[in-house]
Amino acid sequence: MTKHPNTMRAAVLDRFGGPEELIHREIGVPEIGPEDVLIEVAYAGVGEWDAFERQGGYAEMLNMNPEFPYILGSEGSGIVIARGEKVSNVDLGDQVYAPAFLNPNGGFYANMRPSMPSMSPEFRMD
Repeated sequence: MTKHPNTMRAAVLDRFGGPEELIHREIGVPEIGPEDVLIEVAYAGVGEWDAFERQGGYAEMLNMNPEFPYILGSEGSGIVIARGEKVSNVDLGDQVYAPAFLNPNGGFYANMRPSMPSMSPEFRMD
């Protein structure tokens, strides 16, 4: 696994609620596993469903108990800055797109995000 920063900037929730609950701050970068990559986020998708997720609607509907701080953002793109030792289908510096809907590692409302390159056949953007 390659080296990467220990902290990142993110819009996080410490509890579900209205837009006032989104706080921009520095938090720790989640660990990436042997089959994960870390993406330096360039673009984050914002969807109409984000408000429902921010309010805790999906957690209640799907009987989930997410950990806080919680990061929204269902899709995004950027550059691979670190990868686990089992990742062979992308290289450092590759531009990628990834889905992250309800991902326990967090969403794309951050400047970095762990993702599994095997989750999407369109992961690479070249």
